[in-house]
Amino acid sequence: MEGRWSGGAGGTAAAGCRPEGGSAAVGPGGSGRCTSLLETLREILRACGYDLETNLEPYEPDKRQDAQLDKTLQRAPQERLQAMLRARQR
Repeated sequence: MEGRWSGGAGGTAAAGCRPEGGSAAVGPGGSGRCTSLLETLREILRACGYDLETNLEPYEPDKRQDAQLDKTLQRAPQERLQAMLRARQR
């Protein structure tokens, strides 16, 4: 999917958005509007009864946390999900 959006200059990937409906091309009758991936995520979360709060803060590297993240990302998605659910039950 990444290659599909990273086309050329002026593509939707550069704008951080995707055409509504998920299609790379706007067909007849299409709105040509663009929905950001962040906004799509917020809509999904709201449909599930949650909201996503965002804020911008200066990045402060944390080598210990980065190492833990690298270790976690080496695991399969199912393993990460199961570990998260187990941690929430504690």
